Amino acid sequence: MAITLNSVVYNWAGFDPSGTSRWTATAGGVASAFSNLTARVTIGSQTSSESRPSRAKWRLAVPVVATEDSSCSCVGTVLRTAYADITADFGATSTAAERADMLARIKALVLTPEFAASINNLTQASS
Repeated sequence: MAITLNSVVYNWAGFDPSGTSRWTATAGGVASAFSNLTARVTIGSQTSSESRPSRAKWRLAVPVVATEDSSCSCVGTVLRTAYADITADFGATSTAAERADMLARIKALVLTPEFAASINNLTQASS
């Protein structure tokens, strides 16, 4: 199953040895320009001696590569990479309704002007 993010198609690449789901966008043409998306879900536990949360973690890596040769780099050289991590932790006894509420709040958060300004302008959110 492919996932499309802002018109970039991430094709299913399978599971890595740790069980993490992987998708790769290869439209950049060269391997160094491939953008990776990963997802990992771990189920927590609650015992009398310890409590470990359940976790859903997504990571998006977007490399910026040189598109022409210069004195500093050749075509395909990674100039920098941007990363986004989204992690949600839930108590071992969380309900489906609680997790749905968290998802709805995350969706709403990324649509706020404060969130957009923090990404677009590197502006710290304030009142």
